Amino acid sequence: MRLSFLGTGAATSRSRHNCAIVVDEELLFDGGAPLLMNLARLNVPADNVHSVLLTHCHGDHIAGLGAFLLARVVGSGPPLTIFGPPGTEARIDGLCRALWGERWRTTRGVCDLRYAIVAAGMSLRAGKYRIDVAHIEHDGGQFYDVPSVGYIISDGETSLGYMGDAAPGPWVDAFLERCEVAVIECTGFDPGPTHLSERYVAELARRHPATRLLLTHFGGDAPVIAGATAGEDFATFEFGSAAPTG
Repeated sequence: MRLSFLGTGAATSRSRHNCAIVVDEELLFDGGAPLLMNLARLNVPADNVHSVLLTHCHGDHIAGLGAFLLARVVGSGPPLTIFGPPGTEARIDGLCRALWGERWRTTRGVCDLRYAIVAAGMSLRAGKYRIDVAHIEHDGGQFYDVPSVGYIISDGETSLGYMGDAAPGPWVDAFLERCEVAVIECTGFDPGPTHLSERYVAELARRHPATRLLLTHFGGDAPVIAGATAGEDFATFEFGSAAPTG
């Protein structure tokens, strides 16, 4: 399994693209980064992506989809499925209509674009991957309810988790217990009611030594945390039989 970061920045990052990763040139997790440019930089054809898995629909996780989806529609690419929590189809369609107006209405039908609304506890398939949908709370009910999920994918060798934004809580530990590798956020230094902080992630690394943690969604400089690896824009990692040895 090959994972590349297309962006590792939080919403207001000045030095990083917003969050997105691509797995095996097939699966796209979130879409905040300028996807077309960043996929091209990694030599990943946009038409290779057959599934987009959205954790939630905040702007820094979906804004890059506007140009990506137009390119797929105009280029008559292969079937594309967008997975996401309730409200995903309305939000993405609204984004594209705001960007492209009536052109989106008249060209969307050219591409085989499908939506799959997901909820925690579901298991489904996308290509060769099994996908389990996990319970994740974005803000723990502190401010507003944001439909949010995490994903754990398996190719038969590696279980990789991606959970987007999260509030501290038991759902984070439950998620990590199911993953060999997990991409989790690490937004700032001080703990708070929403987003995971450096201190909290350091505690997670101590509690889950068997899970390899890759960090993303940084508000500033990448942290240095024992037992975790900070992602960087365009960094690539390989797991399973494809991983280099020695």
